[in-house]
Amino acid sequence: MHTPRLTAILLPAALLAWLFSAPAAACSCAGGAPPVRFNLAQAVFVGQMLSGTERVAIQQGEDDFRFVEAGSVRFSVEEAFKGALGSEVTVQIASNSNNSCGPYGLQRGVRYLMYAYASEAEPTKFYSGPCSHSTTLDTRSALEDLEFLRNLPPIGTGGILQGRVMKNLRWEGRDGFPDFTVRLTGPEGKVTEVVTDREGNFRVTGLPPGKYRVEPQFPSGYGPEYDRTIEVSLADRGTAGIGIEAFTDGRVYGQMLDRAGRSYNRAFLMMEPEGVAPNWNSRVYGHSSGGEGAFQFLGVPPGRYRLYLEVRRADFKALRFTQQRYYYPGTFESSEATVITLGRAEKVRGLEYRLPEGFLVRTVEGTVVSPDGKPVANAYVGFHCVRSSRPERGVLETNVVYDVETDADGRFRLEAIGGTTYRLVARKYDTTRETYVHSGGVSLAVTQDVRNRQLVLSEVGEVGGCGEFVAAATKEMPVTRPKPAEVAGLIAELRQHIAAEKLIEPLGDCARSTLLRLRLLESPPPQVAELSRVVADSLLQKGRAALRASAYERSADLLRAARELGPVSDPAALEKAEADLRRAREITGR
Repeated sequence: MHTPRLTAILLPAALLAWLFSAPAAACSCAGGAPPVRFNLAQAVFVGQMLSGTERVAIQQGEDDFRFVEAGSVRFSVEEAFKGALGSEVTVQIASNSNNSCGPYGLQRGVRYLMYAYASEAEPTKFYSGPCSHSTTLDTRSALEDLEFLRNLPPIGTGGILQGRVMKNLRWEGRDGFPDFTVRLTGPEGKVTEVVTDREGNFRVTGLPPGKYRVEPQFPSGYGPEYDRTIEVSLADRGTAGIGIEAFTDGRVYGQMLDRAGRSYNRAFLMMEPEGVAPNWNSRVYGHSSGGEGAFQFLGVPPGRYRLYLEVRRADFKALRFTQQRYYYPGTFESSEATVITLGRAEKVRGLEYRLPEGFLVRTVEGTVVSPDGKPVANAYVGFHCVRSSRPERGVLETNVVYDVETDADGRFRLEAIGGTTYRLVARKYDTTRETYVHSGGVSLAVTQDVRNRQLVLSEVGEVGGCGEFVAAATKEMPVTRPKPAEVAGLIAELRQHIAAEKLIEPLGDCARSTLLRLRLLESPPPQVAELSRVVADSLLQKGRAALRASAYERSADLLRAARELGPVSDPAALEKAEADLRRAREITGR
C-alpha cells in the first residue's frame, strides 16, 4: 500500500531541484501563510543582491530585454530572521530558462526578502527560486510577511502545530469532527495529546522544534482511508499544519491473482455502491500492493457494492480510449458480478479476485549500473507509456506511481503483464551535477519473465512523459497555424498521441501541441472538438489520480491542461478536483 508521508521542513536535494527547476509544462506554486512559510524555510532574511554567476535575458517586447542573474547568487544580509547567517550568504538560484517557470533571476543591487531552503545532507547549501515566496521589498506579500517576521516571539518560544479533523462520509458529505483526540510524539519521545473543538480544529503551542509523528486516535467505528504515517517537522516559532480525515471504518480484504495463480500487486481497484448516483465521489478506491496480491479497501460506508478494475482499450475509429469494467469475481458483465454487502464498520475478508483470461503476471528483473559498469544503489526503476501489444485487448489500470528502488547491488524487480509493451526507465538524482541521470527509454515487449536486464545511467536530464526525457536545451516549440494540406495528417498524428498517452509531454510532440495548432484554424474540422474533449477528460482522470497519490505538482499540471484543452465532459468534476488540490496544498504546505 502506498504510504504517503507528510513532511514540512527538511527537503531532499532531488525535491529541491524539482521545486526550483520545474519541468516544462506549467508553473504553479503552493501558497501558505507567513508562519507556514517561515517554518518551511531554513533561512529567512532581508538582503541586497550583490552578484550572480549566470546572466539571464528576459524578453519584454519584440526588441526589448532586461537582464537578471541566477546561479550562485551572493547577498549582503541586512536583517536575519532565521538561520545561522553571517554578513554575506550565497544562495543557488535556478534560472529555469528551459521551462515555464522561467526565465527567472534576481536584479543586482535590489533588496529582497529571501526564503532559502536546504537538504538534510547539505544543511548549509541554500536554494531558492520562483516557488520560494522570495520577493522584492516593495510587494504586498513582502510587507505582510515582514509584519509577521518583525514581530516574532522570542527565540525558544517553540512552534505551533495545528490542523483540522474532518468526518468524511463520502457521498453523504463531510464536516468537522469534534472531541477527536490527536496524539503527537515529538523529540525524545515526548507525547502530547490534544482534543478538537466543535469544528474539528486543534492547535498546540510552545512545542520544541523537531520532527513530530501525528497519530489520530480514531474512535470505534471510524478509521483512515488508507494506512499512512503522518510526520511533520516544526521549527522554533514556526507553524505546521496537517489535515486528518476520519471515515466510517468498513473494510474489504482480498487477494488478486492471475489465472495461473501468480499474485498481482499493481491493480488499481474500485467499488461502486448501489443506489448512489455516479459522480467523482461515488466510488471507494483500493490497490493490490505490498506482496502476495493482497488488496484492501478502507473507510467503506455501509452498503452494497460491486468491485471492479478497468481495462483500457484504444478505439482508433472512435478516436478515444474506452474503459471496460472487469467485475469481481471475474466477469465483464455487471449482471454476473458478486455484490459485496457491508454493515456499519463491518469487515469483509478472504475475497479471491482473478485477472481476466490472457492477462498473465510476469516479472522483469535486472541491474542498474553507471557508465563504468558499477552497480548503482537507490536508483528508481519504473514503467512508462504502457500499451497493449494488441490494442483490442487493452491494458489494466494500475497504481498511479510504480517505481522500485534498487538494492545495494543495483538489482531491481518489477511486475508486468504478458502481452504488454512498456518503456523501462531507471533514474537517479546526481547531487554533484544537481540533475537527474537516467538510462534512456528502453522499449520492452513482455511475453515471458525477463531476467538480467541491464540499465545504464548514461543520459543527463529530467524525466518527461512516456519515457522521453527533456534535455537541458529543450524549449517550448512555437505553435503555428497549419496549412490546409497538413490538417488530415495532424488529425492522424493526434490519434497516435492519444493512443500512446502522449498528452502534454514531450514538448512539441504531444496531443496538446497538435491540438493547439488545429485550434488556430479559422474553421477547425468537427473532429477537433471531440478530440479536445477526449484529451481533456483523460487529463482530468490522470490529474485526480495524481492528487490521490499526493503528487500535487503533477496533478496541477494535468488539471491545468485539462482546463486549457477542454471543455471536459464533467465541468463540476474538474472544479472539484481543483478545489481539492488547493485544499491539499494548503494543508500540507506543498
